[in-house]
Amino acid sequence: MLNHHAKSRYNGRMITDEQRTNAALDLIDYIYQAPTEYVALLGDFNDTPDDRSLNTLERGITSPILIENVNGSFLINITEPLTLKAHVSFGLKSLDKTDSIVRLVNPSIPGSRKENIDNFLNDIPARKALYYPILVSPALITLFSQPTAAKIFDEVVGIDGNDDTQASDHLPVYVDFHCSDSDAPKLRITALLSNPLGSDSGNELIQIQNFGIVFKEKLLSKMLHLKMK
Repeated sequence: MLNHHAKSRYNGRMITDEQRTNAALDLIDYIYQAPTEYVALLGDFNDTPDDRSLNTLERGITSPILIENVNGSFLINITEPLTLKAHVSFGLKSLDKTDSIVRLVNPSIPGSRKENIDNFLNDIPARKALYYPILVSPALITLFSQPTAAKIFDEVVGIDGNDDTQASDHLPVYVDFHCSDSDAPKLRITALLSNPLGSDSGNELIQIQNFGIVFKEKLLSKMLHLKMK
């Protein structure tokens, strides 16, 4: 599982596009050399599923900015169905709350997908966009016991407050993976360094360990090995 945070668009979308695309190419090289074919890539891409960096990640080669809804051959973007519904994760404010009794965030912004494409040539920042894609390898998809459907966190706590006090300028995008043939893992965060002193680059750390069935099998194997000795 890889977490990615790409270059922001603040210095100009066209100027920074190359940095996000080059980062995508670096990720492709890394995944090609990974010791497993089961890969999930997620995070804050600062680009939508139609942008050049995401299309590049899907195909495994440099690709243009393009509206498309076809599963990639290198990585499959399971958030693309959200773009068909014009869902966004960035730029939502208090005005985007529903008026129902149970108040939720309405992440569907008609025209946002086309606006993202049109604004690229004008180098105008997209006001609202889907910046939290989730990509998985085709091999990982084969393990899922039921269809995966990405969702956008729609509780109003995600956008409560103003620009200075709200938790984030993004709503989280998430998906539940169901693998019925595998035992449920028991995951624990065993090490975390989210904001080290000095430069964060290359020094941030999160270590997640599985204390479930895989861990028990390894422990049992080790005990049997020691017993045989």
